[in-house]
Amino acid sequence: MALTRAQVESILVSRCKKRMVFVEFAITTNGSNADLNDPICTALQVMGINPANIASVADSDLATVTDAAKLCDLAEVRLLENILGNSDKVTLQAASGTEHFSNANDALEKMIARKQAEVQKKYGVGLGSLQSGKLSMSFQAKP
Repeated sequence: MALTRAQVESILVSRCKKRMVFVEFAITTNGSNADLNDPICTALQVMGINPANIASVADSDLATVTDAAKLCDLAEVRLLENILGNSDKVTLQAASGTEHFSNANDALEKMIARKQAEVQKKYGVGLGSLQSGKLSMSFQAKP
């Protein structure tokens, strides 16, 4: 059974719903959530799969994915980064008290770092690969 965009969206929303709501991202899981397109597209590209249209990942783009867990973990990292990028570091003061949203951003930054380390450990993403080759130092010395 092929992986669908709606399935991936459902997993991402279940993992990040509260944070998505905080930055007013859509939490729909019908396969057309624009806020989840970039994370899914980025995850596919990291896995070496180029979607036909990077602005709108389709089910057909996900058909060749063999490791759904890896795709979802990679997409989650990008989604958390997008949430952080759309979150304001502000402090609100009202008669009822003070609210520091920068604390939430600091916690989110730590969460992203932990998730990136987990993804790197699990899948080796972000690590260089060993390759063999030959280096030619052809040059001509001046007389």
